[in-house]
Amino acid sequence: MGSHSSPGPKRPGNTLRKWLTSPVRRLSSGKADGHVKKLAHKHKKSRDVRKSADVGSQKDSDDSAATPQDETLEEVRAASCSPSGFWDSCCLDAVPRGLAVSACGFLSTEDSSSPSFNPSDNSLLSSSSPIDELDERKTTFLKKRHYVLLELIETERDYVRDLGLVVEGYMARMREEGVPDDMKGKDKIVFGNIHQIYDWHRDFFLGELEKCLEDPDHLGLLFMKHERRLHMYIVYCQNKPKSEHIVSEYIDTYFEDQKQRLGHKLQITDLLIKPVQRIMKYQLLLKDFLKFSKKAGLDSLDLEKAVEVMCIVPKRCNDMMNVGRLQGFDGKIVAQGRLLLQDTFMVSDSDGGLLGRMKERRVFLFEQIVIFSEPLDKKRGFTMPGFLYNNSIKVSCLGLEDSVDGDPCKFTLTSRMSTGSTEAFVLHSSHPGVRQVWTLQISQILESQRNFFTGTAPHCTALHSAAPHLHSWKLAC
Repeated sequence: MGSHSSPGPKRPGNTLRKWLTSPVRRLSSGKADGHVKKLAHKHKKSRDVRKSADVGSQKDSDDSAATPQDETLEEVRAASCSPSGFWDSCCLDAVPRGLAVSACGFLSTEDSSSPSFNPSDNSLLSSSSPIDELDERKTTFLKKRHYVLLELIETERDYVRDLGLVVEGYMARMREEGVPDDMKGKDKIVFGNIHQIYDWHRDFFLGELEKCLEDPDHLGLLFMKHERRLHMYIVYCQNKPKSEHIVSEYIDTYFEDQKQRLGHKLQITDLLIKPVQRIMKYQLLLKDFLKFSKKAGLDSLDLEKAVEVMCIVPKRCNDMMNVGRLQGFDGKIVAQGRLLLQDTFMVSDSDGGLLGRMKERRVFLFEQIVIFSEPLDKKRGFTMPGFLYNNSIKVSCLGLEDSVDGDPCKFTLTSRMSTGSTEAFVLHSSHPGVRQVWTLQISQILESQRNFFTGTAPHCTALHSAAPHLHSWKLAC
């Protein structure tokens, strides 16, 4: 019988040679052959001992099911995986340089940088291309942008509903039933132009925002297009301090009774602050919308301009609320032009000149006038924050001394009097940057005056500068 068909100890070695390359097969004909036979015989003997411990019927079934080829493969695999097996004794010397034998006889290169194959690792099968990863990131950012838009629309609906509680609740009832005698004439100050704000958001702006669900890229253009309409918030905020003062007088009496009758949960003060909060909220939502649009790689020029607009409008609203808290000024604030700057300074007493004692002052720079005011919350008897008029300089009479004693935080404003004398105010800012902003703005105003007006008298000839951005000017006698 041939060696391939007759049973015997030579079968494992002869079968093994079928699996080897030509150089290795030649090496297996010597001592290696005997070594493999010995190991295979030993492995088979130990396996038979283990099997004898099993149930007899199971042993017969296993023995009859196993084929000679299965036994041969098991023996070869066991021998090759043995620490002192065939591969360690002869095959490693015969393997060409650059290859190494893995744990159970697999050949692999010695290059450690090459990834090893792990059958349980599906990362190689499921790995995506860079283009797919970019598309996935873009989709993620577009989803986040969509969530911001949904929040904008949902909060807009809530906002319109809250404004309706004021207009269709308090205002409608007060119009039907009238107001107490001591409150007549004050009701218009309480609500300001909130009716105008409510109508515009309910009838127009909410619907336009909802359309952006189908065309999100239109959102930035929407805010830019209606920038001037949003200035009605500036008017509302300017009136807000006066409204707060009146409401505080009736909050526990008349307005509490109205609240109970209307069945509202919120106080009227909570409702009247809604427009101020909303105009501040727009810029935050737009900034998030812009951020995710940029990360998604979309054109964001209109959004950037919209964010800029919605940062300027709230700032002007805040400025005008402070102006609305100014008391004691004889003229009309609205006639003094746009508010350019405002800040808190330590200012010398004008009566004492440059050597006067420094006092805290809130200073407002309008297009036509500089107003010095004293914070009311620093004095007793004033529960509402505000400012009391202290002094002023018409811009047409204004002078500037940029440096005072070499102090980077100080500058001097002068006022030319009709008598020819000069009144000086030394301002000490909290930071050199504040002084720089103020002196630059005032220098530009004065430069515009010199360019547009010549031959001016010592006393005032104009109420404000004629800078190119101003809308109107008046001559003074």
